[in-house]
Amino acid sequence: MPSDPTPEIKARRLERSTRLRNECIEMLAAGERTQAEIGRHFGVAQSVVSKFKTKHLDIIQQLQRGEIERMQLLWVSDKARRVASYQTEIEHLDELIEDMRDERIVDEYGTPVDSDSLVKLYKRRDSALRAVAEELGELPARIIISSNKGAKLEIEGVGADGTPIADHV
Repeated sequence: MPSDPTPEIKARRLERSTRLRNECIEMLAAGERTQAEIGRHFGVAQSVVSKFKTKHLDIIQQLQRGEIERMQLLWVSDKARRVASYQTEIEHLDELIEDMRDERIVDEYGTPVDSDSLVKLYKRRDSALRAVAEELGELPARIIISSNKGAKLEIEGVGADGTPIADHV
């Protein structure tokens, strides 16, 4: 049975885990508990909470003044950070794909030993690239029209290729 993490590990988790970090920031901003109580809640010393508060004082004060909302504490609410996360994932997938294509992991014919895994990696990579393109607004909007009686779509001022058509007066 694994032992409980040490206070040092818990202190690192408090900084690294978005959920724990935001929970601690919110507790400090609310001001309803002492630093010692917050420390006990997270399994760390009061001095760790004090250092944490000093490090995150700006955001704690912004939260107290209502200048930011809780949602803004989440990294996924920031477009640039979401795209950066996708980029990290894509780079990792590229490394895995390269390793899979490395001659050490292919048979004598150059076929990956586990081609199903390689295909899955490519699909994950393509999915992440598509998500970034969607995030950046680089994919055209898809319109799905469903009708059992048929449908007629007429768009004025736009050509079949999506380019604007000059108005006729």
